[in-house]
Amino acid sequence: IQVNAADILWDQNQARARQLFSMAAESVAELVRTQTTDLARRPVPYGSGPQNLRSFQLRQELVLTAARHDAQLAYQLLAATKPPTTLQTSDDPRRNRLALTSDESLEQTLLGRVAALDPKLAAQNAELMLDKGQFPFTLPQVISQLQRHDPDAAAKLLDKVVKRLQTTNLLSS
Repeated sequence: IQVNAADILWDQNQARARQLFSMAAESVAELVRTQTTDLARRPVPYGSGPQNLRSFQLRQELVLTAARHDAQLAYQLLAATKPPTTLQTSDDPRRNRLALTSDESLEQTLLGRVAALDPKLAAQNAELMLDKGQFPFTLPQVISQLQRHDPDAAAKLLDKVVKRLQTTNLLSS
């Protein structure tokens, strides 16, 4: 309800909408923390399992809705609701990879949404992801949006992507 209210209210009262987004983020973060305690006995990757699927969906709705209005706010909410590492830890390495995938997927989806609103911020975040060895699936959107606003920056990012692809063994990573 808070996310929907903030979304509706944004054009009339941004300050109040930001408060509602922040309140929603606190609630989602608390839900994730509660589930961390419950799941400590039997770790399940964040974003999977019936216990925490709803919190993942709420987090995704919160972050992507905020991204329609303010890119910086969306990234702040993403960080504020990030699940603790204990929720992502498991003895099974396949589970750990699944846990990372749901969080990375949300971050990459956010990157694509932000590209339309703030292409330069999206380009900076895409470069950070590339530096970490990630190849965001929304990279073409970022480059396309950046091309419209800053062709030189788009060319620079594209050059970095090509160089990274040439030096990375994609089959082993």
